[in-house]
Amino acid sequence: MRERSQIIRGMLLWTGITLFGIGAFAAATLNAGPVTSPEITEKNSGELLWSEDFEKASALAKTEKKPLLMYFTGSDWCGWCKKLHAEVLDRPEFSQWAGKNVVLFKADFPEELAQSQTIKDQNNQLARKYRISGFPTVILADADGKVIARTGYKPGGAAAYVKHLQALLKK
Repeated sequence: MRERSQIIRGMLLWTGITLFGIGAFAAATLNAGPVTSPEITEKNSGELLWSEDFEKASALAKTEKKPLLMYFTGSDWCGWCKKLHAEVLDRPEFSQWAGKNVVLFKADFPEELAQSQTIKDQNNQLARKYRISGFPTVILADADGKVIARTGYKPGGAAAYVKHLQALLKK
């Protein structure tokens, strides 16, 4: 019985040391420094420019006489946001439609990507203003920021999503 107890203790000690080593490796990898994102600049996703500056996007929408498509996302942690990005926002059907019909604004709420305090404050203020309660949230608004419609992830791919957005804009 005593020998069995010593074997179990040895196995537990080995497991603890192994888990500690894995944890230390993961912590060192994660703490290697934050990945940074641009501050108040436009971000290129394929051929689309996503503004991260709401005032700039709003001014462009007024100049071009187009509605705003505001995308509230948690780009580095939100599974549904990643799905929307991969299935819709990164697809040619969406890019072609968006380039002609809307001005794109993205409010990101990442966990790991670094953001300036200015961007964080702006995005938090917009999330309060538009009562964002989940991610992804897509808001179609006029150039002054008045909500036309709101939506989120919808299955079916880019072509179906574009039809969905077109229908919302016609309301």
